[in-house]
Amino acid sequence: MRTVFWLGTVALLLMATPARAGEDFADTLENWPAWESRTTRTEPVVADTTIETIPAEKAETRSPWHFQLTFYLWATSLDSTSTIDGIVTDVELGFSDIFDELLEGAFSGRFEAWNGDFGLVLNFDWIDLGKGLEITGPGPLGRSLNFDVQVEQYDVFLGAAWRFTGPSAAVVPVEKGFFGDLYAGARYTSLKQEVDVKGDLRRRKLGGKESWVEPVIGVRLGYHVNDWLTLAARGDAGGFGWSDRPDRDVILLAGAEFRPARWLGLRIGYQWRWFDYSTGSGRDEFGLEADYGGPWLGVTFQF
Repeated sequence: MRTVFWLGTVALLLMATPARAGEDFADTLENWPAWESRTTRTEPVVADTTIETIPAEKAETRSPWHFQLTFYLWATSLDSTSTIDGIVTDVELGFSDIFDELLEGAFSGRFEAWNGDFGLVLNFDWIDLGKGLEITGPGPLGRSLNFDVQVEQYDVFLGAAWRFTGPSAAVVPVEKGFFGDLYAGARYTSLKQEVDVKGDLRRRKLGGKESWVEPVIGVRLGYHVNDWLTLAARGDAGGFGWSDRPDRDVILLAGAEFRPARWLGLRIGYQWRWFDYSTGSGRDEFGLEADYGGPWLGVTFQF
């Protein structure tokens, strides 16, 4: 009987198991998403790959330096007193007289390099009145003498600049508004004066060449009207009797710049310069006091 009892129990269990297994399987299928989230489902980790769109003009890498190179022509007149070996001659000439009769050559240029509000300045001026100017003056014993005067002068200025107000000088295109620069440095000047003395007396050639270095300070003020027009004025002074040779040098100019292109500027204005230098005394005196003034034209390349 025990054997029959255990065999019946096993049979009943075997008959009940498939039904229960089917029910469990159905429940599993019905609850699969929830079960998956509770057990084996994993959410993928998505990295933030959002890329900010940057305008082309900002994405472009630019150098912190900004450069300006200017060449200009100064149509100056001249009112001067030249002293060579004690001989004094007064000269007053218009630009047409200088250009047609005296001018051998001339060159003027200015280079500026800016990084933020600080810059370097290099300026060069050269003029050669080598054709000579014939002047008649009194000589000994009441006789007249002819003087053939030749003058050559060049200046090189090197200094540092600081933009103390207004938009940075290194920004292109320029920003509208007022601006101001202070600059200081040194100017090297070379002056050659020669006089051929002609008359009844023996012909002589007098004069020579002098050169010196002087401190210079200056200021520039201007207004950027818009991105194509700028108005500005500049002035500097040098000498101050700094060396053993008394010299004074003042330059004032004002003008406008038109920018038809981002890299190109056309400039026009007026410049005045007063120059006074002398050394020695008596028959050994050598000097020049000159008053220059006239319009100027320039072209500027920016990069």
